[in-house]
Order: sequence, then structure tokens, then C-alpha cells
Amino acid sequence: MVEKLPKVVICSSLIIRVNGERSMFENLLLQSYSSISVCFEMKINPETFAEDLKSAEIIVADAKDFYQLLPFAPNLKWFQVSSAGVNLIMEKVNRSEGTPQYPFTVTRMGGTYHSAIAEYVIAQIISRERQFEKMREEQKIKCWDRKYRTYRILKELTIGIIGAGDIGVEVARCCKCFDMKTIGLCKQDRPKEQRSQYIDVSL
Repeated sequence: MVEKLPKVVICSSLIIRVNGERSMFENLLLQSYSSISVCFEMKINPETFAEDLKSAEIIVADAKDFYQLLPFAPNLKWFQVSSAGVNLIMEKVNRSEGTPQYPFTVTRMGGTYHSAIAEYVIAQIISRERQFEKMREEQKIKCWDRKYRTYRILKELTIGIIGAGDIGVEVARCCKCFDMKTIGLCKQDRPKEQRSQYIDVSL
């Protein structure tokens, strides 16, 4: 007897932003599941693919679309959030009533976006230290007088990282490539052997 494979619906604008994430999902799911529907629009309308959602057992979607998708997915068994966190889901939860109990599993994509976010952080640090935005404005008006401008090189900087998880540690690793000093803030104290080698001071 051939086992019936679950139906999957992917509707995420976040996945497509990182090069390779979209093809990775499509290739992986095509190998494992029999029926897949895909929507990578920034703003989704569940009614346009309501039939697919009705029979879907697995949904991969952005956290912002969690609540509008649920009424269309009565057979849902697993909701995979496309982001590293689920704060957009939890901010609507009444904490006084305890942890919500759903008849399906909710998981997040921790450990997926650390490289992309770390690159963004490094880019922002360099852009702000070198005043790229101001330089661009001066280029527009053909102003080339930069005698007043000074900047710090990266190894002179001390970087504070709030949250030393997968993303924070990767940010610290990239910062250490430029010899920056790193300070990491964690919610809970960690034994020395569990602290990252890329964080100079843990708080």
C-alpha cells in the first residue's frame, strides 16, 4: 500500500528575499511531498487559493499571515513560520490565559537567516561610519568638499549585541573579522564553556 503524502502550501514573501531559499524549499518539498502550491506575493489573499488551503496539512508562511490563513486550513497539522521568530504571532496572544494550545504544530526557522542579517549589520556599520548616505546626497549636488569629514576604522569600534543566539553570534563573528570588540547581552547567564569565542564580554 502506497502511503499518502501530505499536501503542502507555501505562501511566503520572506523566503524569496534571500537568494536560494525559494529554490531550496521547492526542491526539498518536491522530493518529499506529493502536492505543493506556492505563492510568493508580498500581500496574500487566502481566498485566491482557498481550495489548496482546505486540503493542506502543512503550511509554510510568514508570521504576519498566520491568523488570516488559519480559518481556511481545517486539516492543518503543521504551520512552519518562515521567520526566525514568532513575535508577530505571540503579540496577539493573551499571556494571562497561558500558552495557546493549537491542534497543530508551530515551528520557526531558527538558524536560517543569521548570515543574511549579519551581512546587513556589517553593511550598516560601514555605511554609517563612512557616512555613505551623506556622501550620496553630496554627489547629487556635485559637492566634493570633504575636508571636514573624519571617520573611525572598524577595529576602533565596540559593538553591543542584544541577544547572543544564532544571529547575534554570527554578527559577532563577522565583527571580529574586522577586529572589533564585541559585547553580548543574554537573557540568561551561560557557563564559560558555552559562551561564544567571538564575544569578548558576556553580560
